[in-house]
Amino acid sequence: MTSNTLLIIMTLTYILPYLIAWHRNHNSKHAIGVTALLLGWTMVGWLFAFIWAFTGNVGVGGSTQSGK
Repeated sequence: MTSNTLLIIMTLTYILPYLIAWHRNHNSKHAIGVTALLLGWTMVGWLFAFIWAFTGNVGVGGSTQSGK
């Protein structure tokens, strides 16, 4: 695995909570992204943002909506 591939994987993992929140149309997706960006290096902050991204606070059209 090249160093560039490893860097891309690490970056995507670091911002994973924001990507999940964005995909789910979470109402606090920007706050989740900032939390992951600023506190993600502590692992506790990253875990908090990761769990927060899965809470049910989604807008209309979020991926937790059924039927459409």
